Amino acid sequence: MYLLGSEERAAFIEKAINFLIIVCAISALLGILQFFGLNYEHGIRWEIPKRLPDKTDIYSTFGNPNFMSTFLTAVFPLALINLWHNFNNIRKRHRYGLATTIILLCILISRTKAAWGGAIISIILLFIFVANMRNRGKTSRGERPFAPTLSFKKYFKVSMIILLAVIAIVTGISLILPIESNPILAELSTLKPSHLTFKGRELMWQSTFNMIKEHPIIGIGINTFRLNYQNYQGEFLSRHPEYISFLGSAESPHNQYLETAAEQGIIGLLLFLWINIIFFRKGINILRSKYQLKEKMLAIGIMSGTAAILIHAFFEFPLNLVPNAMLYWMYLGFVMAIQIKQEDRRQNSEVRMSPIPVWLSYFIIIVSIVGSLIFIGMSLRPVIASKIHKDTWYLMRDEKWKEAIKSAKRGGSMDPLNDELHLFLGVANYHLTNYSESLKEYTKAYELYPDYMIPYNIGLIHKKMGNLTLAEEYFKKTIFLRPNLPEAYTQLSQVYKEMGKINESIEVLNKGAKYYKF
Repeated sequence: MYLLGSEERAAFIEKAINFLIIVCAISALLGILQFFGLNYEHGIRWEIPKRLPDKTDIYSTFGNPNFMSTFLTAVFPLALINLWHNFNNIRKRHRYGLATTIILLCILISRTKAAWGGAIISIILLFIFVANMRNRGKTSRGERPFAPTLSFKKYFKVSMIILLAVIAIVTGISLILPIESNPILAELSTLKPSHLTFKGRELMWQSTFNMIKEHPIIGIGINTFRLNYQNYQGEFLSRHPEYISFLGSAESPHNQYLETAAEQGIIGLLLFLWINIIFFRKGINILRSKYQLKEKMLAIGIMSGTAAILIHAFFEFPLNLVPNAMLYWMYLGFVMAIQIKQEDRRQNSEVRMSPIPVWLSYFIIIVSIVGSLIFIGMSLRPVIASKIHKDTWYLMRDEKWKEAIKSAKRGGSMDPLNDELHLFLGVANYHLTNYSESLKEYTKAYELYPDYMIPYNIGLIHKKMGNLTLAEEYFKKTIFLRPNLPEAYTQLSQVYKEMGKINESIEVLNKGAKYYKF
């Protein structure tokens, strides 16, 4: 994004922002249609289900409502600031006004509390930035001078009209939906410290804190949280059994800052915070300097959108999803590009870089093309493997075990790190009584992702093979990872019974009885 700092390429930023707002509005519209029951599958085929949608049905093209709401919340301030900046242009005013309304409506019905909080705080920051922006900026040709006080009042009224219109729409929806299907009331009802959501997050955060305590400096390694969390959660639950009813399988602590500290240590967390501090300092300098009005308004929208992402990061993991991560880094690059552009303008851009040799230019181009092709090829392999994974799942569902094994092996050759493909191979070989092969695949799957069901399945195999000591070990491991799984207690009790340990068998069975749901 530093390359966008030149005057000739500055128009690219505005085009990219406009394209981003359009994409965001379309994504929000898809989410709204999903809320009303219109969901797409396999391209252009649409289905209208007979039931009212729940929270997980509203995800647009992101696959998850939290990922969708993060993206929308980050772009919403940018759409609003463009509405303000182009308010005197009727065509653009209608375009940005419609986009802003659609995006805000989808955020409200997404039932994502973190997104609501991020949107509210980012808009408050947006108003603060605008109200305190120095009226020293230059205006581009065709722009009217900007008076902060008068414009602030006018734009505040416009924003309130949009907000009230969206609230009216949501209220209208509420009148035709039962209370349990009301997107706002249903989510607000979870704002209780004793609610499952809060207790579940508390369990994840406490377990993550223990992880950080053991690896405080450089962390446990990037992308290894999911490999270590189950063991730390098991240790925490052994000391605090009152949290057992709130446990789960987490691939993230639902807090970007805790995840960064756990995987990259305090050093990584401080570097991440330092990058954001520098970003906001650069953005505020733009507001206080003699920049063009368009640049200042753009910086305000970008800073507010970035703030929304960072606020959402306290309760989710927005930067783990590629679209949100790309948006975040693009925002940081845009602010740097604006500042570089101003520095070039201040220096009159008299200094010209000496041209590089022609042979070096061709060499850089060739290396870039080859590197890009290699990167694309490597990136496509996991995508192809995920498609094979889906096909394999259908074969597993239909109990076509031999075909499933062939399919899973083909997918594994494309992506050897896909733990679920190894899991499929373990299940399929188990049903074909290929126990040794099943054990091998289960072991590989557990190395890639230590899910609690894998040691349970390994225990079943050892039990069938008569290896009772190993079966006991793996069932105990399952109970350590998932102490509320009644089947593990039952299997361990049966193992003890076959080993002649009747008292231990009865004791284990009694422990597991309280987790059965009658």
